[in-house]
Amino acid sequence: MDSGGFKIGIFDSGKGGLSIVQALKKLSQQSGNELDIDFFADTNHFPYGTKTKEELEQIIRHNIHSLVQRGARCIIVACNTASIAGRHIYPKLEQELKIPILRVAESINKNHQSNRIMVIGTNFTILSSYYQDKLKKTPETALVSFSFLPLADAIENEDQDAIEKHLQTVKKYIEEYTCDAVLLGCTHYSLIHEKFRSLLPAVTIMDPSWETARLFINQVLPQIIATDSHPEPAS
Repeated sequence: MDSGGFKIGIFDSGKGGLSIVQALKKLSQQSGNELDIDFFADTNHFPYGTKTKEELEQIIRHNIHSLVQRGARCIIVACNTASIAGRHIYPKLEQELKIPILRVAESINKNHQSNRIMVIGTNFTILSSYYQDKLKKTPETALVSFSFLPLADAIENEDQDAIEKHLQTVKKYIEEYTCDAVLLGCTHYSLIHEKFRSLLPAVTIMDPSWETARLFINQVLPQIIATDSHPEPAS
């Protein structure tokens, strides 16, 4: 499948969104696609997780409009915080700009087998209870959540010692609460997916970055290509 040469705009508060870029490139190579990706790391506003909903909505609008002006014909919101904070304005932006907008937080659903899940993310993501509500499969499903913004800071700054220190804290909480799964509620965490897998070999790693890439390749991309192949008649 050929992507048709259109540009995909992706933004995040920093380098965390590169986890989705990497996943997209790997999956597109496997499926024979060649994607044109414009990734914007909004380091001037890092971290998003400490900002208010109003501040985030303003940032979201600015970033999406900027990417569209640079030629993006679809948008992937690669930040969990922005994905959740702006979820009520994305439909309006889609209509206004006439482009699809895929949010990383959309990719996780209740089709999981875990009974006790730890959700880790930024302050905003955890306080929103978005993932906690989305993952609540049955009354028996137990969820615990922690804000690990310092881990995102360490990853953004490539501070390996701090990364290892914070990972040990995550492991300690996983063992203390006997969780059988952990959801990486920040795309920065996804950049060290393999470290999580190595540290927690018996724990299911739920990674929205990879799920978002799969969702885009399998569902969103074919819909965009089909629409381009059969444009609506002029009124």
